[in-house]
Parts: sequence; C-alpha cells; structure tokens
Amino acid sequence: MIAYLWEVKKKLNYFIISALLVGLSLPIKQGFGQQFDLSDTNSTEQQTKPPKKRFFKTENIFVGGSLGGGFASGAGMFQVSPIVGYSFTERFQSAMKVSYTYLYGKDPFTLQRYADHVIATSLINRYVVYNGVFLQVEPEVMNRNAYSYERNSLGVEELVSKRINVFNLYVGGGAYLNFSGNTGGFILLLYNLNQTENSFYSNPHIQAGFTVGF
Repeated sequence: MIAYLWEVKKKLNYFIISALLVGLSLPIKQGFGQQFDLSDTNSTEQQTKPPKKRFFKTENIFVGGSLGGGFASGAGMFQVSPIVGYSFTERFQSAMKVSYTYLYGKDPFTLQRYADHVIATSLINRYVVYNGVFLQVEPEVMNRNAYSYERNSLGVEELVSKRINVFNLYVGGGAYLNFSGNTGGFILLLYNLNQTENSFYSNPHIQAGFTVGF
C-alpha cells in the first residue's frame, strides 16, 4: 500500500492543476507612527545620541507560503503551506512552516476509497552561499495516516489506517533566479536523512516554482 501511495504522489506531480509557490522573499512592510518633538531640548538630545541597535527588527519579518493541487486517475491532492520567518542576517533566514495536505484515492486491491489529512510543522533554515544559491536544513514533524491490510470476520482483507507521527530531517539546497521586478523562480532539492516507509515524500524531494514579492 505504501508503494502504491508513492506512485500516486509521483503521478500527481505530473498533473498539477494549480500552483502558487511563494518563497522566503516576502517582507512585511511595517508602518511606523509619526514622531512628535516635545521640545527643542529633546530634539537636540535625539540628534546627539547615537541610535540604539535593535536585536529584533520588524522590517526583517517576512511571510510567504505555497498553494497547489493536482489529480490523476481517481486520485487527487490539495496542499496549502503558510510561512512566517525572520532574516537574522543578509545570508541567514529562519522560518516556521505549517502544511496541510488533503489526499484521496482508491486502493487497487480492496477498491476502498481512502482520504488522508496530513498536517506537518517544520523549521526552515536557509543560508545563502553566493548570488541566490543557498543551503537548507529543515526538521519536520508530520501527522498522517499509516495504512495496512487486515482480515475482517468474513475473511476478507480490508484497508485500515491509524494516525502516526513521523519525524523528517531534510537537508539540501537550491537557487533563486530573479526575472523582473519582484518576480522570480526557484528550484529546491532536499534529501530526507530519516527516510522511512511512512515518509510522505520519496528521496530526493524536488520542488520548483515561482516567487512573487509585495
């Protein structure tokens, strides 16, 4: 069953019906309140005092995510993955990603319909090596269905499932390519160091798409 589900997911990659992929490049533009001078003395002191260095800067916060789906011969998938993160330096970014995936299809052996709600939380860490080329480490905790076959009281095999937690550790890298203005594209290749039969993606996991900045 696991092998069959992997094949379904591979087919879905070739039948993408909608995809809007937004990378880690969407800064939140914050508006600051107007500053009023209370007195000439305060104004003079503000000019002479050096600006304080802030560890946390709201302008370094960024949001993004992805939205997509697909179908193939009785099976389908819908996925949404919002992201919020922080740029610690020009080269290093870290972001929290929460993914929800709805997956459905039909088992070829029992002809039972199945559906799965896959929920995952991961921490994306990216380091820009040179000119848009970056390295990435992404630990992830995923909750999903694990499938197996059991014989019922009539001696007929049935498809059964139970919820399990899966830990994945993705490592790899990718590259950004700016097109024009705030648009661009990216390609990402990840390898799961903790790959098991219950991992959602097979190694290597390749992503590609477009980025749009606001």
